[in-house]
Amino acid sequence: MNRRSAPLKTALSLLFVSSFGCASSAPEGQPADPHGAEGTATAAVSGPTEASSAASSSAGASETVAPAVTGSATGVTSGSATARGKRSFRFEAYDGPKVKRAFEHTPVAWVVRPAGSDGSFEENKLALMALLRTQGDDVVVQYEGGELSVPMTLAQAGATPLGLKTGDTVFSNTGAFGAVARVQSIDEKKGMTKIKFVVGTEVQEKEISRQAMLKLDDRASFGRPVAFKDGATWRHGLFGGGDAKKGFVALGKGWKVVDTGSIKPLKILGAHTKGAKVVAGAQGTLSAGVVEEVLDGGLRYKVKLADGSTSTLGFDVVSAPVE
Repeated sequence: MNRRSAPLKTALSLLFVSSFGCASSAPEGQPADPHGAEGTATAAVSGPTEASSAASSSAGASETVAPAVTGSATGVTSGSATARGKRSFRFEAYDGPKVKRAFEHTPVAWVVRPAGSDGSFEENKLALMALLRTQGDDVVVQYEGGELSVPMTLAQAGATPLGLKTGDTVFSNTGAFGAVARVQSIDEKKGMTKIKFVVGTEVQEKEISRQAMLKLDDRASFGRPVAFKDGATWRHGLFGGGDAKKGFVALGKGWKVVDTGSIKPLKILGAHTKGAKVVAGAQGTLSAGVVEEVLDGGLRYKVKLADGSTSTLGFDVVSAPVE
């Protein structure tokens, strides 16, 4: 067991001060947002990304929708009281691969966590949270005044991304939610980065610490929008972790553990042009379409879908065809 010492907790406090320009006033275990917003990163960065999970599943894939916490180890999350009366939760029904990772010298970790405060993974999101310790195959983070144990597979150590530049695509903790965003400018002296992202159909802009983001590339990595085939249907979500055989995809509501070879990163790193053939995310599935209009320099697209309808969508769910 690797417990965090008092000096490291002090370092965590200093990280929040140096990274966000103020002492942490956010909920326990979460970095303070420079704009005063409360909350943590969420898997739903625009409407279509928060996908409802279908009842059926394809061969080689398993899907779970969790009940609320009952305190039973057979539930998706078990809950118990610690010696100090604080609640302790663990993702008991995790059915994906087990991967060992290093979490030395970092006071924070990105994790897949419950979206609410009851410990249930029925609704889930991706968040940057205060790291307490590692314990077996789990990382333990602060959660709702208590503790949450998450498999190391679904976690990644917090770190400043290397080689970050204007135009890069990142997964970022914005304070109130997580966002797949585009880097607009970088202030090297302050260590701050200005990003733009889409919420619903609206473009928002924030300046945040570079320590509160993950650089995304062509690989399936933590926070990366991905697609996978479920029978004859292509679905999409955010990659939470995996190994050479299986990968975990967070769907906002429920999750999927699928063959790693079937996971395709959405092709969102570059801008699409008017008339381009694309696949667009709507209600958790990907539909063929054509770009009718490029908006906000490629942050949003007006897409005509195969069924004849037209939708305005964020760049994070508009991809070149994945097959």
